[in-house]
Amino acid sequence: MAQYRAVIGTPRGQVSRLGHKTTGMRIELNGWGVGVKVVARFDEKTQEDVFDIFKTSGSSYRPTTELIATVRR
Repeated sequence: MAQYRAVIGTPRGQVSRLGHKTTGMRIELNGWGVGVKVVARFDEKTQEDVFDIFKTSGSSYRPTTELIATVRR
């Protein structure tokens, strides 16, 4: 069974993808000059889901990322 589920919706419909404890999941959403990346992982030590949220430089692909939040269960 999947540990993570991502749903992406647009006016043309939506799709979903699944991730597991062993693989985690990475999601990126970009504008031209700014974007976000969310990395989902399972912490075996604490038995918690962890989501690291990063601010990125978006589609311009300047190599900048900044951790802006970590969410744990």
